[in-house]
Amino acid sequence: MKLQKCPCCGETEVEAFDTCPKCGWCNDYASNMNPDERDMPNNDLSLNEAKAYYRKTGKPIPYEGTYYKKSKDQVVA
Repeated sequence: MKLQKCPCCGETEVEAFDTCPKCGWCNDYASNMNPDERDMPNNDLSLNEAKAYYRKTGKPIPYEGTYYKKSKDQVVA
């Protein structure tokens, strides 16, 4: 699969449906195309909410689900 910049933090490169090791965002296309729509794989946060959370705290978004695979480098808060 093709790597792309994380749509949430922009600090790492992730594949589709991978979880960013920096901010914890699950890279799914639906959220990327609808940034204000809340998303289950991302703890019911929209992409814009997750961006604001990461900018404010510098911490990964809280992750409570097991919908998609986590990156092998996933940072645990």
